[in-house]
Amino acid sequence: MSDKYLVTSGCSYSDVSLNAWPKHINNFLPNLSTINKGASSRGNDYISRTIINSVQSLLKKGIDPKKIFVLGCWSGMQRHDILINNQSVKMHYELKEHYNEIHQNKNFIGDWMIFSEKWWKILPDEQSYIISLENILRTQWFLQNNHINYHFFTFVNTFAYYNYSEFWKDNHFDKDKTKTISEVFPSTKYLWDMIDWNKWWFSNQNYDGLGNWILQNVKGGYDENELGGIMGHNHPTKKGHLEFCKKIIIPILRKNFDD
Repeated sequence: MSDKYLVTSGCSYSDVSLNAWPKHINNFLPNLSTINKGASSRGNDYISRTIINSVQSLLKKGIDPKKIFVLGCWSGMQRHDILINNQSVKMHYELKEHYNEIHQNKNFIGDWMIFSEKWWKILPDEQSYIISLENILRTQWFLQNNHINYHFFTFVNTFAYYNYSEFWKDNHFDKDKTKTISEVFPSTKYLWDMIDWNKWWFSNQNYDGLGNWILQNVKGGYDENELGGIMGHNHPTKKGHLEFCKKIIIPILRKNFDD
């Protein structure tokens, strides 16, 4: 498998600096070349952008598409980034301290900053869902068009409207009233219907994701001091990520490369 390549991206639940699941892959598959782009608090625009850029870079190097596999762990639907450049730093005072001209020239996707709290003041949840589904679809279509195999999942059950995820503005989680976002917002249905759900992993029929699986299957998978918080605001332990990697991720990878 020395000539196989894996690209991963996601939010903090996929950040190797936080001992997330991608960090443990090479313990099981030591000859697999990995490109890990997961970063804390990042939204689905960042995840889409880093997957597309990383895969395109491999293709430009002449890597056979059949030797590339992508694992995308999608983030909270209401998270958004903003581009930091010469124009944007003049538009909002908070961006000035984050501007780094040297970094601008080295980052081929541009320099992006988390800007969720500002967008929440002007973007309704419905629009955030639409934007996130569009980012997922453009990534799906890019990978399909380039004959790249992939598998997607979510950091928690973000496709369920009543979920554990990113509801800073109103806490409406109720696990007994689970509906999908496409049922709550008909404007998302046409996007929802175009997603290739055969390429997704969920831990159950309620679209539960990585964090839900760890909470339900790994004793000590979450820090007890964090369990009282809203899932998605806290983080799995190293043990939780290791078990998820071993029992969920590695079988997916082995099946792909064996096939």
